[in-house]
Amino acid sequence: MALKFFIFLLIMSPFLFVDKSVILQKMEQSKNEVPQISFINATLFEIDDQKIDKMLVVGEYKKYESKDDMSAAFLRVRNANHNSDTILSQKLIRENDLYSFKENVIFKRDEDIELNTNQLLYNAKEKIASNQAPFVFKYKNSRFSGKNLYLSQNDYSISGSNVHFQINKKDL
Repeated sequence: MALKFFIFLLIMSPFLFVDKSVILQKMEQSKNEVPQISFINATLFEIDDQKIDKMLVVGEYKKYESKDDMSAAFLRVRNANHNSDTILSQKLIRENDLYSFKENVIFKRDEDIELNTNQLLYNAKEKIASNQAPFVFKYKNSRFSGKNLYLSQNDYSISGSNVHFQINKKDL
């Protein structure tokens, strides 16, 4: 009987004396994704047969399996009028067709349109930009400010809550 108990203790001792906090710590580390590739001070161009269509300049770029994470991002895209749309932000996260711009987001189209906010979520598939933060939208000399922005490129509509308009007659 004592021999059976001794053999049982020999078999079970590794399981009894293992530090469970080490196991939990290893599990948490495996949950944190490691970038597949990363760049510092990178510039990316998307070129078609006639022109440069997009330009992305970032301070730091990390590509993960499920997302792209960028800091100090500057994105320039050609619009339908062959002019440029630019978006600047401190942080940009892209997951599939969703682009999340965060911290000091500035969107400019041509010379007439500017949007300032702290966060902006853009769904490239549906062509809708939205946020749940205060924003200021400028068109020429007019201003539209509020919270909870909804901006659709499909029907060129813009809305928000707690809005305030300052419209210059020359802009109509």
